[in-house]
Amino acid sequence: MAASGEVSAERNSRRSAASEPGPDLAGRAVREDPYPHYALLRSVGPILRAPLDGQQTWVVPRYEDCLALLTHPHFRPGGDPADPLLFHDADGAYVAEGRVAAALKPRAIEALRLHVAEFVIGALDHAERRGAFDLVHDYASPIASVGACELLGVAAGDRPLVAAWADEPERTSEAREALADYFAEHVRACRRAPALDLLSELILCEEADDAELVEFCVALARGAHELGSALLAGGALALLGHRTQARRLRRDPSCIAAAVEECARWSSPIQLTARVARTDVVFRDVAIQAGERVWALLASANRDGEFFDDPDAFEIERQSPPHLAFGFGSHLALGSHLARMEAQIALRLLVRRFPRLRLACQSVAPGGSWQVRRPALLPAIVGE
Repeated sequence: MAASGEVSAERNSRRSAASEPGPDLAGRAVREDPYPHYALLRSVGPILRAPLDGQQTWVVPRYEDCLALLTHPHFRPGGDPADPLLFHDADGAYVAEGRVAAALKPRAIEALRLHVAEFVIGALDHAERRGAFDLVHDYASPIASVGACELLGVAAGDRPLVAAWADEPERTSEAREALADYFAEHVRACRRAPALDLLSELILCEEADDAELVEFCVALARGAHELGSALLAGGALALLGHRTQARRLRRDPSCIAAAVEECARWSSPIQLTARVARTDVVFRDVAIQAGERVWALLASANRDGEFFDDPDAFEIERQSPPHLAFGFGSHLALGSHLARMEAQIALRLLVRRFPRLRLACQSVAPGGSWQVRRPALLPAIVGE
């Protein structure tokens, strides 16, 4: 057991480390290659102050501490109110309870597999005819909207428009308003003529008013698209950069589920997520006031060498602790099961259909937002 003086010295060191400045986590340098910066933060301490989008805030970079924060009873989710909540719990704005929760669970998501597979095959057919395509805008982005649109009963002809609004890179007010206006009319249409989808079921059961239904539709459409497209694009980039792993997946398609989990860990579509203190609380020897926000650096936790062997290596059959790419336990990203299923289908069929697929660019620019990491473009050539 450590002496009291040693404990006090360690605590003072932690407090000193917590006040040291770090890299701006929303800055261009971090967005282009965040992992060296995350390694530096992990070396500093369990919780520290770092700039995020121009403001100093609390961040937690290590796996064990992120897990503790995500499951701590005195913290609740609390992201940017201008964006859809990617995470939820009993106090979240988009609470997946009752029929909504059932519709987003793995067993129910499996019912959408055929619809997604048909769409993916069509996208690959189109890419083969052209000989080239962009893995983000021609593949990941439209596929990421299929499941959510099926659940919400969006007509096939409207889905490209919904996907485009959900994919708006700057999250402009015009795109948000257009999506809300679309779903307001869609909710009214479903009330007049209910169908066999989740939205119609919620309407018939009178579980929410129109405003709440529109808010849920927008959150699901945007959240599922943002998460799904980032996971799929990041996974495709990882496999293109690791040919041995791609060949292994091609030889043994049964490892696709494990491969997608490794894509999620290695590329971490959700880089960080916020938790807000419900009350004054001490976390890792640091006093956090009620209402203060603490950010769990999920992508950093997923590269923590204390929990993952050779964490920077991409290994599709990795046996390791569960990653935190989608949160943990009851604090999971809305639509994470859907994103997993879409990525399993799209990545498995991609490597099988185009074994000689290669990138048509020398470097990959970051896209998405500082919270959700996704390549801006991934132009690819099908090959012979």
